[in-house]
Amino acid sequence: MLSDASLDYTIFDKDGMASNSISMISETTNQFYVQVAVPETGFPINSSESLNVTIASQGNNAHVHSITVTTTASASTTEKDTYDFEISTLNPTAYVNCGNKYAFVVQIDNIGRNDDTYLLSINNGSIFDYLIRDINDVQDITEISVQSDQTASFLVKVLIPIVGINNGDHETIWLRSVSLNKSSMLKGMDISTIAKVTELEVTTPSYELYEYDPQDNLQPEINDVWGFSQDDIFAVADHGIVYHYDGTQWTEMQSTVLDDLNSVWGLASNNLYIAGNNGVVVNYDGTTFTKMSSGVSKDLYAAWGSSANNFYMVGKSGTIISYHSNLWSRLTPNTRDNLYGIWGISDNNVYIVGAKGLILHYDGNSFTSMDNPDNSDLYSIWGSSEDNIYAVGDRGTILHYDGSVWIKADAPIRLILNDIYGNSANDIFIAGIAGIVYHYDGTSWNLLQNNMTQNNLYSIWSTSGYAVTVGQEKTMLAYDGTSFTNMTLPTTTNSASEVTNVYYSAIWGDSLNNIVVVGENGTAMHYTGVKWNKKKTCNHNNLSDVWGTSEHNIYATGEHGTICHYDDNSWNIMHGNTQENLNSIYGFAPDDIFIVGDNATIIHYNGSGWTSMNCGTVKNLQSVWGSAPDNVYAVGDYGTLIKYDGTSWKVEELGIYDFLYSIWGFDANDIYISGASGLIMHYDGTNWTQMRTGITKLTIVNIKGSANHDLFAIGEGGLILQYKNNLWRKFTTYLTTDLNDCWAFEDNFIVVGTMDSIYHARVAYSPIVDQKMTIVDERLYDNIEFRIDNVDIATLSIEAESTNTDLLSNDNITISCTSNNCVMRLTPNAVCQQDETIVTLVGTDASGEYKTKTFTVIVNDRTSGSCVAPEVGVFRIDDGPVHNYVGASVHVPVLIKIPQNDSNTYDPITDFGFDIFYSPQDLYYIDYETADAAISFENNGVFTVDSSINGIIQIQASSTGQGYAPTKAGVYLIYLKFQVNMQADQYDISIRNISGDIIDWPFENGVFTAGYNGDINGDNMVTPMDALCAFEKFMSYDGACLNTTCNIPCSEVQCDVNADGKCTPADAFCIMSKYMKEANCIDGK
Repeated sequence: MLSDASLDYTIFDKDGMASNSISMISETTNQFYVQVAVPETGFPINSSESLNVTIASQGNNAHVHSITVTTTASASTTEKDTYDFEISTLNPTAYVNCGNKYAFVVQIDNIGRNDDTYLLSINNGSIFDYLIRDINDVQDITEISVQSDQTASFLVKVLIPIVGINNGDHETIWLRSVSLNKSSMLKGMDISTIAKVTELEVTTPSYELYEYDPQDNLQPEINDVWGFSQDDIFAVADHGIVYHYDGTQWTEMQSTVLDDLNSVWGLASNNLYIAGNNGVVVNYDGTTFTKMSSGVSKDLYAAWGSSANNFYMVGKSGTIISYHSNLWSRLTPNTRDNLYGIWGISDNNVYIVGAKGLILHYDGNSFTSMDNPDNSDLYSIWGSSEDNIYAVGDRGTILHYDGSVWIKADAPIRLILNDIYGNSANDIFIAGIAGIVYHYDGTSWNLLQNNMTQNNLYSIWSTSGYAVTVGQEKTMLAYDGTSFTNMTLPTTTNSASEVTNVYYSAIWGDSLNNIVVVGENGTAMHYTGVKWNKKKTCNHNNLSDVWGTSEHNIYATGEHGTICHYDDNSWNIMHGNTQENLNSIYGFAPDDIFIVGDNATIIHYNGSGWTSMNCGTVKNLQSVWGSAPDNVYAVGDYGTLIKYDGTSWKVEELGIYDFLYSIWGFDANDIYISGASGLIMHYDGTNWTQMRTGITKLTIVNIKGSANHDLFAIGEGGLILQYKNNLWRKFTTYLTTDLNDCWAFEDNFIVVGTMDSIYHARVAYSPIVDQKMTIVDERLYDNIEFRIDNVDIATLSIEAESTNTDLLSNDNITISCTSNNCVMRLTPNAVCQQDETIVTLVGTDASGEYKTKTFTVIVNDRTSGSCVAPEVGVFRIDDGPVHNYVGASVHVPVLIKIPQNDSNTYDPITDFGFDIFYSPQDLYYIDYETADAAISFENNGVFTVDSSINGIIQIQASSTGQGYAPTKAGVYLIYLKFQVNMQADQYDISIRNISGDIIDWPFENGVFTAGYNGDINGDNMVTPMDALCAFEKFMSYDGACLNTTCNIPCSEVQCDVNADGKCTPADAFCIMSKYMKEANCIDGK
């Protein structure tokens, strides 16, 4: 230690590192240095200062020695030391990209009288990799020679690893240089490196489900708002409703039409023009509404004008009409895309936006398409001047036009933005779905706090310091510059708003802007890309299917021989010369259409009339599809499959007797059939084979795919399946209503069903996180789909690295990409593995810069029977049937056992632990009961069950005695008690995190499936015949379930409707009670 002194002193060890201690081995010597810094001023020449240096042994406190050093200031001299040097670098700190190298240029100045050589080394480097190289980067060096009064340079190179480095990781090293001729002449410097890790923005696709509510559109949704002051505002809504606000209250007005009104515009409150569906145009003169003849029948979505006698309306399929000199005329923009918004400066400077990013400019004579950096649908446009125009639309799109080019602005949120309106360049509002309102103050877009609603907002209008926004479910909000308030609307008197839940049976579309849904009582709903519109069909019969060639040519079929045809203006009845229920329709052209129905009905349309066809069966036919006019299939009741070869229909044998409800295919060699009891069959061009779906009781009503080769199946109880990477996966949804049909388009999937159900699932991309591999028999790989969002993948070379190469080697990871969409195939090195690895995606651009993304891959290959080795014990959860009504009890046995074919003796289990995972959304954990295998732990040790973490039950056991000795028969350890929270087809309960004596044992997870609903004979009805079958089983009869058409054997599980593990008269009584609509065990009553 140093005594107090006025000068600055520092102790260095022999390596030149500052230190207050020194370590020595017995009977050796060591040295250290005391450096003093004498300032140029404040310490006169010939001044002296003494300093005590105390050395104290840490091993023996009695051993303390002290020496005195004296410093005397002397005048500077030009005489050089024999050996001296300086070391420096211009940039001692550098930011280096992941995977890259950086070279620090270091200079040594020989300021001594003699030539010298300097020994070079690096201390403290552990995170990054370092090299000392010659200045030309030819070879590594450990020393450098410099002549007197000369300088020399060399490189210190640092390499940032690709894997295992995070952005901002940093390290400082000590570059040490020692004179070869004077070892006490040691100098050094700090060099610091900071890692820059540019992550690839890697996202994975999944479907997000949300509900369309077409009945909302049958309520008077408010579609547009327009005003002249705070006390003179108009709004238009569905069913011809108009509202007016006088500064105090809103008044409902009837426009004399019942069509949905979409836009309102005017220069004064006594001269308004309103645009609506079916080409409707209404004028309001301050007193009376008058319907005008627009000359078009297409839906009109927006209006704008420069004067009361000079304005425009735009709408569906490229419709544009112009009003000049009291006359309407139709303009031809050379597009069939829907047009949603219009705004302009003058008659010869008008802008129009629409579907697929379309932007048109009208100069008074012709339309010109403008370049747009985005292809999202655009719904609204507004500007403050011709060089300050904004357009908004789908996926949070905001575009700005500066008078020369359209530029895409950074979207504050990626949700649909429906309308934009402003008072000036510094006062602009945007309204969108989920109650979103943004305001632009000339600098940035700011989200306004809206606590009033999360409904979709369709329009906004503002004046200085005040705004009104309108939308879904009669939403009407006022904004005073600080907060939103609800505005009270009068009760709607229009009878069109009185609706009930509708049963939807089928869906068809050719784009997301043209979707048709049909259902009971002749209901037809048409979606235009903005909202649903109800259309009157040809009668009030229930409709079963819909198909078309375009939005101008659509057909619907239904009961009692109903065939309706839509020709772009109205639905009209067609005569198919049959009164049978017509269940399905499919065609190849307007003059080549097939319809199938009950009692083997098949009719064909050739463009002029319908002709009946013979098919060789008498069964009801439920679905028809074909890959070509000479390769058409139909399926129906009791396993019926027939094929049309262009000449005649022939019956084909499937060898099954299930009811078949749907057939669809990608081509002639890739066809799928769905049916009762979770049935899906596949045809590969040669053979029909049954696919494993994991569904055993629910009927799969329909199956459809898209051009993206996505395949979906839907059915009872809200069932949705997706076929991906050779595996059917079940959607996890909240749906419980029966689904009847589905339609897939690009990355979108729409299902329809009972109780007014229309649901839209859209692919959403979320950041990639831990990926679980699914390994199944005969397919020992899994695919991970991902997309790279922040760089053009064409400029990158993409590779992947695995940290656990024993589990997954780098050679077993392959990546293929189309555009920015990629698929990574991972194949574990061997079967029956259970482990995880960290995978790093590495993208290298042409300049050698790396971009990375790291995630964890979990491999759990336990589904193959070959993975269960016979010489070890098994830890499992017993499967079983459960009632799946809300509130039903579920008992879960956990069994420790040894396989029956094993005669070995096993050491007792004295210590173990495991976790039980379940879905708290589906099941509510109640309690547990210990079983025989737990007794020794309870009596002679510890047995704990911790359920404090929702969804996880942690079990730990240890014994101070002999523990538990496994037996071949197996003994139960614990019973877990749950209650059903949500109705589901199955409840998965799994074992994880096994530890202790059973850590190497394979385990089997449990699947608890919903018990049968009492329909034992499979005729889709619960009748006394089902009760008889259950009773015959109890009486040990042959178990035949007899009816007039089939002979189906009853299984024990089928009959065990009360889930007590056996067939008894109680089951027969329960079935009979359900038939009588009395309290019964099946419905949980």
